[in-house]
Amino acid sequence: MFSRITGEFDLIEFAEYAARRIRETVDGEKKITIYKNKNKYKNMVRKNNEPILTHGEIFYLLPTAITSYNYITAVISRPVNTSRIEEPLLTRSVKIKVISASENNHMISQILLSFGGYGIHVNEITSNK
Repeated sequence: MFSRITGEFDLIEFAEYAARRIRETVDGEKKITIYKNKNKYKNMVRKNNEPILTHGEIFYLLPTAITSYNYITAVISRPVNTSRIEEPLLTRSVKIKVISASENNHMISQILLSFGGYGIHVNEITSNK
């Protein structure tokens, strides 16, 4: 029986490193596919110059040298002008899909995790026979 293991990576390089490690260490037949994550910023589409939808405040952390010994409790920051930065253009998020024998599920998922993968799902593939 075969399984499909999917996961996400923030950078394609990490996904490629994980795929290479899976090819080198996991025995048996396997198929590895890396593709762009199209749904990462699905609801953040800019329409008619409206601001990008976010779930919080976007801000810069300002570098400071404070020698007040724990008397400052607030974060020193300033708001970001969201009209200049379009978040979907900054992301390089990718998804990886590995199809392999079911006995390799644990090893493959651990390799994906160790290279920075998240949102890992394991699905059993049933045969049509």
